[in-house]
Amino acid sequence: MYRTHTKLKSIGLEHLCDMTNGAGIKRAVLSVKNAIFQSYLTEWNKSISRTESIRGQGGNKLRVYKTFKQEFGVEPYNETNIPRSHRRALALFRCTLTR
Repeated sequence: MYRTHTKLKSIGLEHLCDMTNGAGIKRAVLSVKNAIFQSYLTEWNKSISRTESIRGQGGNKLRVYKTFKQEFGVEPYNETNIPRSHRRALALFRCTLTR
């Protein structure tokens, strides 16, 4: 229970720790989900914007990634209804892998 309280406090939702009735549970869950996702997005943006690596040894490997991807989300080719082999080919192309 302590870890739950600590996590809720860290994302600014400590008021949810005192809920005793079930009336606002769905709203509370949605609030927690949104707050955790926003926290993740903030950390993601920090990690791709960092100039040095996490360990401080050399440059950040994500600096090239940042030139192509600035928004967090699923790529459109993953959401379209195309054959799996075509999705695979697009993914390999994006990763610059060839056979």
